Amino acid sequence: MSNEVYDEFCKASIPDLTQLDRQLLGHYCARYNEDVNPPRAWPSRAELMRITGACDKSISRSLGRLTKRTLMYRVTLASKTRGLKAEFAINRPLIKSYIQVTE
Repeated sequence: MSNEVYDEFCKASIPDLTQLDRQLLGHYCARYNEDVNPPRAWPSRAELMRITGACDKSISRSLGRLTKRTLMYRVTLASKTRGLKAEFAINRPLIKSYIQVTE
């Protein structure tokens, strides 16, 4: 099954992203679900740490940089008492704007 959002991310040439920023954004694009309301992605921190090999603080800083650049935005906040994970949505129009077609 093809993931259109991840394909768009791979085609995009987004400047000034660190390797961790690119890994996290790619992972969120791959896990992005547009069929739910509101559209969002919600991989766990433990999964992100395992896949990237980065510590929790580095992942937190990288997510902050991605939200500051509006490549992603928060849909919900994490809550330990209610057992909720932080959910983010991808700014798909912005990612599409970085796709450059060359001949």
